[in-house]
Amino acid sequence: MTRRLAGLGLRYLLAVPLAAAFLFPFYWMLVLSLNRPDAILEFPPRLWPQWQIQNYVEVWRFVNWPGLFANTVLTTAGRVLLVLVTSTLAGYAFASMRFVGRAAAFGLVLAVYMVPTEVTLVPNYITLSHLGWLDSYQAQFVPLAASVFGIFLMRQYFLTLPKDLWEAAQLDGCGHLRYLWSIAAPLARPALVTIALLQFIEGWNAFLWPLIVTSTDRVRPLQVGLAAFSFTDSTRPELLAAGAFMTTLPILRRRRMLTAALALLLGAAACGGSSGGGGTATGTAGQLPALNHHVTVSFWHAMAGGTQKPTLEAITKAFNESQPNVTVNLQVYPDYATLLQKTLAALAAGTPPDMAQCYENWAAKFNQSKALADLTPYVNAKDGMTAADLKDYWPIMLNDGKLSGTYYMWPFNKSDAVLFYNADMFRAAGIDHPPATWDEFAADAKKLTIPGQRWGTDFSLAGGYENVWEAMNTEFGGSLLNKDQTKSTFSAAPGQQAIQVFADLVKGGYAHRVQGFEDENDLGSQHIGMMVNTIAGYSFVSTAVGGKFALKTAPVPAGPRGSAVEMYGTNACVFSKASRDVQQGAFQFIKYFTNAGNTAQWSQQTGYMPVRQSAFKSLQTSFYPQNPNLKVAVDQLPHAMFAPSVSVWDQCQTAILTELGNIVDGRKSAKQGLDDAARKVDDLLATG
Repeated sequence: MTRRLAGLGLRYLLAVPLAAAFLFPFYWMLVLSLNRPDAILEFPPRLWPQWQIQNYVEVWRFVNWPGLFANTVLTTAGRVLLVLVTSTLAGYAFASMRFVGRAAAFGLVLAVYMVPTEVTLVPNYITLSHLGWLDSYQAQFVPLAASVFGIFLMRQYFLTLPKDLWEAAQLDGCGHLRYLWSIAAPLARPALVTIALLQFIEGWNAFLWPLIVTSTDRVRPLQVGLAAFSFTDSTRPELLAAGAFMTTLPILRRRRMLTAALALLLGAAACGGSSGGGGTATGTAGQLPALNHHVTVSFWHAMAGGTQKPTLEAITKAFNESQPNVTVNLQVYPDYATLLQKTLAALAAGTPPDMAQCYENWAAKFNQSKALADLTPYVNAKDGMTAADLKDYWPIMLNDGKLSGTYYMWPFNKSDAVLFYNADMFRAAGIDHPPATWDEFAADAKKLTIPGQRWGTDFSLAGGYENVWEAMNTEFGGSLLNKDQTKSTFSAAPGQQAIQVFADLVKGGYAHRVQGFEDENDLGSQHIGMMVNTIAGYSFVSTAVGGKFALKTAPVPAGPRGSAVEMYGTNACVFSKASRDVQQGAFQFIKYFTNAGNTAQWSQQTGYMPVRQSAFKSLQTSFYPQNPNLKVAVDQLPHAMFAPSVSVWDQCQTAILTELGNIVDGRKSAKQGLDDAARKVDDLLATG
């Protein structure tokens, strides 16, 4: 008896920690979903919920949760049903029917299992585009209607059935379909349930494929809808956790959910949608003719967070109502990465939008296939931009829109980095002014740090610190690339000295090492005293602060060779696939959006900089005196610089940021890390 109890105790000793390790992620997700925003990143972390049910209410208010849930049930059920049908039919055929090439065909099916899913994404996307199925329910599950594993499992199961059953069925007059339906399939219920459960889990968790083929909440599933809580400039972890927890529940109760999903599918008749469209060949004119008919312009953007989306929608609505000939339809994506992925896929399918937000290196990538429209004829047209208009734009922003001297982009949402700091914490630490140099920045970070309670500043791998370091490299006397932009130059001493500032602070415990946009919440919860971030995130930072202390901004600290700050934000570009009339309509919207009044409104509501000097002057009379924090970014324009406009710069920045993380975390020296980054960047420049 004692031996039996000891064995049972040993089992529990092993099983309970394993069960706890399995359940803890779900518990932690529940804790985050019930916490206040300012408590999410407390350290040490709070291990029990605060029962903030408001987060779940916000999820339902923020997105169309019932609609997204129904979409997920419908597409998952459709996938499960189709896979069950194809697996049963194909598995039976390979197991029980004799035909020429059966072994070779089955071998080919198994070989398909070795093809990476990523290889099929673009061909499938192009096929769906030609069918007019993009942004529809069927696009999300019809391409996944066959499962190699399902066919293999059903074949193996049918091979175990005795031949006597088939022979007896033949005597009773059964053909293959009747035998399969009445005898073989019912006996294969264990295999069918296994396939159904696996397909249900895969379908319910599907993210990448629905992200690529859907563009509206009308057909999006829950997993893609959750991206609404991860914005371009920040994230809402408490809402993301609440949404993820509700999304996960059906997986934990998958058997009942599967039954409900299948029932819903059978009860829902033809639920589908399509999106078609194509463009006509571009026409180029030396002078814009007046539009004498209506055109519709599609505009893809990533202004999904904070005040950005409603402000853009309000200005667009005003434009649509201000004239009869042009209607702009907005299509929002949750972040820049998704926007780029969608645009590249649309270009590959030959169905790009008419207009989109566009970084400089994106434009270089797009224009490798001459995908962008030359805006010069529209700029110089009779109803284009006057000389006074062109002079009114900030020269550095306007010139940034040129590739090889030609206008392919127009300034849209522009910002730069500033120093955010807790003025109350500065005073309490005996600091009477924000740091003007990086030496002062490091010294102030040490004064602000209280071990075990707070850090002076932070360093993030997702908060734009690659851009901060790129500007610091210039401030320390370095450069990023050679004049021809064919070779890296950033691994020299200036670049090493720049990153060593943060490496020393992290190593000494004066800078909090974070992975994402936690720096905004860290500042708001007073876990850090200052940070460098884009002014476009001002509304998010203000929300995190919530009036708990005096939030101030200051110019980014200078280096030994002076000040430099890298520009953030995108331009607007028009695609050459659009007809000349649509291009004209797109440019009219660009003119309207960037006129003095609207760019001032955009700046006031979002924190982005006005792109016209006259708008800046008008804001100086009343807005900036009341909101001096937002003026700092514009004051830095004389020191502004842009990242290189090479097509592979996104990949280059990823390589650089990875090595910056290795340096700051102490895994590599500054020289080794930047040398490794330089080799990766040189390879990308050589092959890109």
